[in-house]
Amino acid sequence: MASSHLVSSLVLLTFASSCLLFLQPHPSNANSLISCCFEKIYNFGDSISDTGNLIRQKPIGAAGACARLPYGETFFKHATGRCSNGRLMIDFIANASGLPFLNPYLEKDADFRHGVDFAVAGATALTGKDNDYNYAMFEGKGIQEVMVLVPKVVAAIMSGVREAIQELKREYPDAIVVYGDYSRAFQWVFDHAVQFGFDGESTRKACCGIGGDYNFNASRQCSPEIPVCSNPNKLISWDGIHLTEAVYKRMAEWLMNDMLPKLKCGV
Repeated sequence: MASSHLVSSLVLLTFASSCLLFLQPHPSNANSLISCCFEKIYNFGDSISDTGNLIRQKPIGAAGACARLPYGETFFKHATGRCSNGRLMIDFIANASGLPFLNPYLEKDADFRHGVDFAVAGATALTGKDNDYNYAMFEGKGIQEVMVLVPKVVAAIMSGVREAIQELKREYPDAIVVYGDYSRAFQWVFDHAVQFGFDGESTRKACCGIGGDYNFNASRQCSPEIPVCSNPNKLISWDGIHLTEAVYKRMAEWLMNDMLPKLKCGV
């Protein structure tokens, strides 16, 4: 017999360019994610939210950079598979919801009572196109060329996502579908970098990296052999690809503040 208890669940699709949330609301009064009374979070995504799936995919994942220090050094003091120096946005969202960190799906004997993280570093939403955006960098295009291209790509994606959201709302009228704009969240942090305590002279430099104006070399990326800055909390970029825990914390704050009214948890 099916249970009459309604479980309020949060499903996140978290990829580099966007975040979608699907949920069933649960009435409450408090003005925070706690008020949503989420009992479970299910997360799908890539390295932006992978809490340890890739490193459990042998043999390639276990030998990856995110499986070793200095990844994880700031908060966990050891590598967890998170591609940053510490916590990710999904960690802060779970914490703000009153839930523990999400265990990766591939972790044996893990506790999944409060949800599960299906994200895998390098994964894409549908096909292998997401990382195509990076190819311009590796094909020798200059920063100025890429700077012109990126806003157009982001705008095109956002337009398509908004259309998809409207379609989902029609198809699932009993669910709440919310779009979290990573691009705007990051831009907000970047625009207020000094105010938030980041080094204004190093906003484009990687904390863990070597070489060039941006402290990044694609052939010598972050690893135990590569120098790490003395205070990752002062820098925006962790390894030239992923962001520092301090940035993810601020981005999570922006996303939650932006999406909370749309979640209608107290309605």
